[in-house]
Amino acid sequence: MSDTADTSANRGLATTPNPDPNNWSTRRINAVLAAFPAMQHYLEIGLEAGRTLENVLASHRVGVDPNPLFDIENVPHGVHIHAVTSDDYFTGVPRRELFDFVFVDGLHTYQQTYTDVINALRHCPNGVLLIDDVIPSDWISAIPNQVESLAVRRRHGIDNIDWHGDVFKVILILADHHPELDWVTITDRGNPQTFVWRRATRRGRRRIRPVSAETIDSYSRVSYSDTFAAGVPSTFQPCEEVDALPRVIDGLTQLRSRRRGLLRRP
Repeated sequence: MSDTADTSANRGLATTPNPDPNNWSTRRINAVLAAFPAMQHYLEIGLEAGRTLENVLASHRVGVDPNPLFDIENVPHGVHIHAVTSDDYFTGVPRRELFDFVFVDGLHTYQQTYTDVINALRHCPNGVLLIDDVIPSDWISAIPNQVESLAVRRRHGIDNIDWHGDVFKVILILADHHPELDWVTITDRGNPQTFVWRRATRRGRRRIRPVSAETIDSYSRVSYSDTFAAGVPSTFQPCEEVDALPRVIDGLTQLRSRRRGLLRRP
């Protein structure tokens, strides 16, 4: 669920970032980047009007969206826009292209989001991901097709237009199949989002191995009601933003320190 709305395709991105503290995405992203001044390479998947991208405080920003809602020729220095799908982008980008921070806010289906997360992790070995829309506001919001979700709301006479899709299933897959990762989910002060980073280990960085297509498909049977019947599951590592950000920063500090130590070994 976007924290901004703008469909003016003729607007260009602002030359100078001017973060709004009420924009929860840029607030959280910039808080982590501020703790690591060397983290200057940022990737965003899913741009809409570009309000988040233009206000991230990183010198090198890359945006990927097949249909950006702004003038992609009118962007500041250091910003690069790829008007393609995330699959096409990751197929063409060199493996040596690395990022410090990746914001995953593309299609609201768990299958595509999981694919984006795996691809992003391959290009973010010592950084962090932020996944948007991880906790639907209700069962209607969890319908992966936006048109269908809004139609159901109208039939029920519900005025709000909340829509998150079934991205929440990605966190369930991580919990079940990816012990090499750490994460924490922010549940207050805006849209629920999950930070994900590699776990620091003595043996160094473990390879990210995606689960099979059959395993991914098995989560199609998981429902919103089953997952959130007793509230947000503990597997999401839910907490408030004020507590989540220090945990992310500490996890990244350990990861980056461990990586530097391994590189210094004779």
